[in-house]
Amino acid sequence: MKSTRLILIGALAGTVLLTGCGQEAALRPAASDAAGSSPSAAPSSAPSAVPTSEPTSEPAAPPTGPSPAAHRHPPTAAGTKQTASRPTNALDWDKPAIVDEDLDHGVRFAWAAAHKVDPSRVVGEQLQLGLADGGELLVGVYQLWVPGGQAHVVVVQSEPRGEAVLVRDTVARPELGHVDGVVSRRAAFVVVATAPGTSRVEYRAGEAAGWKVIDQDSSGLIFARSATPAAGEALRLTRNGRATVSPVSKSLRDRTPAPRAAGPSNLLDWPARGIESTGPSVSTVAAAYAAAAKAPEVKVRRLFSGNTDAGLRYLIGQAWVPGKSAVTVAYVENPGREPELKIQPATPEGVRLVAVLLTDQPGNTTDLLVVVPEPRTTQVSYRTSRTAPWKPAFTYSTLDGVAFVDRAKDPGEDALRLLTGNGDPAAGSTLVLPVSQALCNGAGCP
Repeated sequence: MKSTRLILIGALAGTVLLTGCGQEAALRPAASDAAGSSPSAAPSSAPSAVPTSEPTSEPAAPPTGPSPAAHRHPPTAAGTKQTASRPTNALDWDKPAIVDEDLDHGVRFAWAAAHKVDPSRVVGEQLQLGLADGGELLVGVYQLWVPGGQAHVVVVQSEPRGEAVLVRDTVARPELGHVDGVVSRRAAFVVVATAPGTSRVEYRAGEAAGWKVIDQDSSGLIFARSATPAAGEALRLTRNGRATVSPVSKSLRDRTPAPRAAGPSNLLDWPARGIESTGPSVSTVAAAYAAAAKAPEVKVRRLFSGNTDAGLRYLIGQAWVPGKSAVTVAYVENPGREPELKIQPATPEGVRLVAVLLTDQPGNTTDLLVVVPEPRTTQVSYRTSRTAPWKPAFTYSTLDGVAFVDRAKDPGEDALRLLTGNGDPAAGSTLVLPVSQALCNGAGCP
């Protein structure tokens, strides 16, 4: 997660709350039908253009420090506190609810991305937090919900400079006595959060193994799993004088799947990022695309909105005519120029990034390459040629992984690289893509 370093420092100092680490991204339990929406007003110039309604979220201000290049300033907005009654299925563990900027940025975004909900509406309770693998792995257990939806219990792991990974994501049950999951980096660990009244936690590696008492301390219950677990691996918890045995949860097998958003099969079901008000409105883009497509009705889904200090405003998203495939679009409002609608070919299904090139920036001799990667991307890197070294693209933790590259006007065979998981370039999930191909969403593009 983008704010992992801050959290690790706090955890090492004995802090057990994730605080002030993010804004737009937010933790929330899956509520597949509870995402808030804010329809954009129809454009007066083209009332037939119908934009898709989408959640609107406003991240907190970016971290303080030296001012970056002008075009890299992310928009700022004050977060709004959410209040909501507890779901009827929530665990009554006497944990204080944390919302908005008090929720960890990375975990919030990972959960919201997995469940296709607006991150800013997530409400959560931290049940457990600790470190494993010599302090290299941050793990946490949360109870999350969206107002009006069900509560979920979630186990999350994260590494330095890595995205949050959901290990377990399950609908909560009021009578649940504990939450557990297996987290792993170099070695596997079991993380357990227990309900009030629990006096003893034991672990066995298999049906034939003996029970081992796990010592609890003030910071968390996280212990090394057996190197050779067998059938019957389980926990035994004594709560209010009664012992209960339950299998160790190992995966997302019990997660409730989220429904896919309605639309073309190639529609990217990613959460919208950036602050909507910093770029052109969805209705304006819909009107422009309706005119270009000569269609009475179109739909637009926003992926990212942004602006620059020089006044350039832009929206990156997908647009489509009902019944047809979605294409990648970018609408740019540049001071002193006519607005420009950039239309790329149909977005390939399963694409892992969307890239747009902003040219003729006021006061700049380079172009700005904006890269919107798939959720949970660990890092976006850029190289100017096949022989040049990879360098991390510039980003802010407040932009949910969206990255920027100052690209020369006459680039060579430059390329982008996406890292996921633990950020290992040798991993099978690593993507290397020529920029020319990324800009037109297809192999062999000019």
